[in-house]
Amino acid sequence: MLWEVDILPRQGQPDRAAQRLAQSARQLQLADPFQVASARGFLLQSKALHREQVEKLTRELLADPIVEEARCAQLGDPLLSAPPESL
Repeated sequence: MLWEVDILPRQGQPDRAAQRLAQSARQLQLADPFQVASARGFLLQSKALHREQVEKLTRELLADPIVEEARCAQLGDPLLSAPPESL
């Protein structure tokens, strides 16, 4: 089974990667002000991993729960295509 894990800045936390991208776009005069959000993504493939195990891996290894929000689901789940709340 193929799992996708998305790690986003928690609401209220700065999105530094998105800020850098927006600043670079402005410096290159590529875009007027626009909204951008960043996320890190991981794909986990295993026949043995169950949802609870993927969530535990995400909580304990991939995300910092103080400043990040994690979404994990099977690849293709509509949850993973929802935009971040910051947009």
